[in-house]
Amino acid sequence: MITELEDKTFVTNSDAHSLPKIAREYNKMLVNDISFKEVVKALKRRRWKKSTLQLWTRP
Repeated sequence: MITELEDKTFVTNSDAHSLPKIAREYNKMLVNDISFKEVVKALKRRRWKKSTLQLWTRP
């Protein structure tokens, strides 16, 4: 692990230039409710050390 990046949250998403690539990459977050405020908290890791999970499927 790169220590300078330990406190950073990375997200990735598919760019969906073609139908087969839709939802190829996505993020999973643990939040208390579906709101912008909760998403921001998850991205800033205010509640959990690892609050986001990057997932992808084969192209």
